[in-house]
Amino acid sequence: MIYLGWILLVGFALWALLHARDPWIARIEPAKRDFIRLLDFALSAVFGLICVVGLLIEVQRSEQGASLWIFGAGLVGSSLHGWGVLQWAGRTALLKRVLGWMMLVGSIASAGTLALTAPIVAIMGLGLGLVEDPAHQRSRLEPVTPDEQT
Repeated sequence: MIYLGWILLVGFALWALLHARDPWIARIEPAKRDFIRLLDFALSAVFGLICVVGLLIEVQRSEQGASLWIFGAGLVGSSLHGWGVLQWAGRTALLKRVLGWMMLVGSIASAGTLALTAPIVAIMGLGLGLVEDPAHQRSRLEPVTPDEQT
């Protein structure tokens, strides 16, 4: 199961890197886009909850090792990813989703207990496409008037 999770994760990582600047999400149906967004946020919340439980267990065991940093990085990564999913449109939202996802990948790569969540993080890679802000969408050939620049 762990190997399957890692294969999925590496596959999604390569796919996300190749399609990060491509607004492929805008080309799918709105219902499927909303499903991807809801699934992405729900999985981010689940991963964050797993990290909170892991932090509470490690604090209760009085562990002062790297596991606190790993679970903390996973919690911060899932929070940042979830924030980017909530914001959803624009380059800053994409940056938050990508940075949060990279923190999640880093935390599962360095912890044996979180390696079981690799399929969850792999599926969260679906939301890593660029979503243009509808307020800023315009044709590249359309001229910008001085009033619109402000």
